[in-house]
Amino acid sequence: MNDWLSLLYVGPQQLLPVIVGVVLWIALAGLGYLVTPRGRIYEANAFYGWAVVSTVFTLVGVVVAQPFFALSVLAALGAVAGLALAALRREPIFAPGAWRVLVLALPLLLIAGAMEPSQWDEFSHWLPAPKYLMLFDGFPTAARPDAGLAGHVAGAAATLGSLRYGRQAEEAADREGMRMLQRARVDPRGMVTFFGRLQERVGDVPRVAAYLSTHPRTEARIARLEGLAAAATYAAEPLMDAEAWEDLRRACAASGRVEPRSRL
Repeated sequence: MNDWLSLLYVGPQQLLPVIVGVVLWIALAGLGYLVTPRGRIYEANAFYGWAVVSTVFTLVGVVVAQPFFALSVLAALGAVAGLALAALRREPIFAPGAWRVLVLALPLLLIAGAMEPSQWDEFSHWLPAPKYLMLFDGFPTAARPDAGLAGHVAGAAATLGSLRYGRQAEEAADREGMRMLQRARVDPRGMVTFFGRLQERVGDVPRVAAYLSTHPRTEARIARLEGLAAAATYAAEPLMDAEAWEDLRRACAASGRVEPRSRL
């Protein structure tokens, strides 16, 4: 049981992004309440606030080139005003029972809070943009082309460095998956076979592009897994008996799909 809990809860530091996310969502809902008329859809308050922030920051940042810090302060004041107005009117900013959604989503939020940005392929690719905005407090302009270039170069270097951690996370996942199979006394060759078929169907990352990938090369993963599988000293137990296996084969044959080859 402790093994499963350790996958969900790593430490108190993962609570910080959850708290920040909840506070930000409440602030966006307050801002959305402030800028919309009565009769609004309360469930969409946060989305209204998000739309306002995105529009104002984009227009002001491009046309007027004002510092984003000043815009952030104004947005925060607007959020506080919206929350205060809703409290005075005794009107909700969320749909009734919204807290239940938060409770149900809390395990997923905790898992996300424990992850490094480099573990999310898309997020790691987005990192240079917010890093530039934090460094220069605004969009690139003609007045700082060199600084903009330096920011993008630094961001690209950071992204390349983060990809390595993504590959390490995938390798750790492979090792843990193999250990779980061995603890359950399942034949580990099935995992090796899976990656072999994956390589046959979709190919592999070229060697010259391996350092630009968030995943290890499939060839290398197969080699590592084969080494881990060879170290197994137990007698594997079939996942299903002969009768259930025949039923599965007949069902696959009737569906026209590929017939399973082994009952590992």
